[in-house]
Amino acid sequence: MRSVAFFRNLNQGQRGCPTSATLDGAFAAAGASGIDLFQSDGTVVFSAHDPVICVEVAAKAVRRVFHAGFAASDCGAPLHDRD
Repeated sequence: MRSVAFFRNLNQGQRGCPTSATLDGAFAAAGASGIDLFQSDGTVVFSAHDPVICVEVAAKAVRRVFHAGFAASDCGAPLHDRD
């Protein structure tokens, strides 16, 4: 199932914030597949067996590296009518 995660205050690519490649890699390492990043605000569409756990693991990995003050909102919300 495709899911979406919305990150607030991520500012991809800005100084001191994760790049798109970093965010994509964090989701891949957390077990996500079919990862699509939209805009630069941290909207991630992905597939995972357990989307909530996947987002938590990816967010922790990015926070560890960047000590960013971003937060995941509506983590792992299913995208209905898509698959």
